[in-house]
Amino acid sequence: MLGETQLTIFRVNAKRQDWKQAEKEVKKAIDYFEENIHTMCHASFATLELASLYITQKNLNKAESTLEKPIERCAELGSPELLARLFELLGGIKLKNEKIDEAAVHFSASAFFYLIANDQDKYREFLTLGIHLYGKFLESIGFEAVQFT
Repeated sequence: MLGETQLTIFRVNAKRQDWKQAEKEVKKAIDYFEENIHTMCHASFATLELASLYITQKNLNKAESTLEKPIERCAELGSPELLARLFELLGGIKLKNEKIDEAAVHFSASAFFYLIANDQDKYREFLTLGIHLYGKFLESIGFEAVQFT
């Protein structure tokens, strides 16, 4: 319950663009969730929120390092939603760092996990994005891209 409250306060502060306070609140939420084995999945999702906050602030190195903990937990939790969101964020970081080929791979992985989670809209969105970005990457290294009509 306390973790959910802290997440709500985090979201309010993030909307207000009070980044420092938002970061403080989401870290409290993570701490509360990590206290109980039954809320570890919530801790991972809160960690993804923290990484998103860092991406919003263009602090990509901090965002990427923040994502290391959920990566470690993914094998234990077996949550396709968590994996989908994790690869979505990693793809966004790679895209902002202009690593188009790596972004394409991460977005495609995200699509795969959204498919497993039975979220057809997100699956199509990220599969299309991954294919589009990989096409741009191939063009950038001299390959002719396939034109879809």
